[in-house]
Amino acid sequence: MNIFKVLLLAIIFTSCVNTIDISGKVSNGRYTSVLTDYSCKIPKMMKPGSIIRDQSSRSGVSEVHFQDDFGIWISIVSSPIPPSISIEKIPEELPKFLSRANSTTLYREEIILDDTQIQFGVIKIEKGSNIVEIKKGGPDLIEGVFVFRKNNYVYRVSSQQPPVFDGDKYTEKSKAKLKHELLQFYRNMLFGKKS
Repeated sequence: MNIFKVLLLAIIFTSCVNTIDISGKVSNGRYTSVLTDYSCKIPKMMKPGSIIRDQSSRSGVSEVHFQDDFGIWISIVSSPIPPSISIEKIPEELPKFLSRANSTTLYREEIILDDTQIQFGVIKIEKGSNIVEIKKGGPDLIEGVFVFRKNNYVYRVSSQQPPVFDGDKYTEKSKAKLKHELLQFYRNMLFGKKS
């Protein structure tokens, strides 16, 4: 392999990212939410085109997206548990957070990890991928989702199956890969303040 190829690969696979108007904090390869309820390791993304975007609302809901031009896309939404939902009711409410508008649930299971109940699901949104923008929408979006409670927050962590590398079809292999990615990401999350 010549030096040009080595340098090109080093540039593409660097862990540097562009932040676009974020409210959270980026330091030492970690992102901390604006509410400081969690921090996570910033996923490895390809440059150019790797970005971090976040937003939060007055109601305490915060959201961050890690994405690049090649289909790496991870999203975290954290929401304070509404007073109308008792702590005892949380386990039966978690599956409601799996789906998104216009989505179809392809698979769902419950995982217990470190005394935390996690709902794992795979959803499909027809022509929902934002990777390829064409007039009638891009490829189908296959998304793996973890929903769980930590402290007084409900979290929805999702990872998109990159159509550039993995296609836009759901398979047992894609389910296993999404679950593995989400498990790795979850294990690198740290949870902070209790409301």
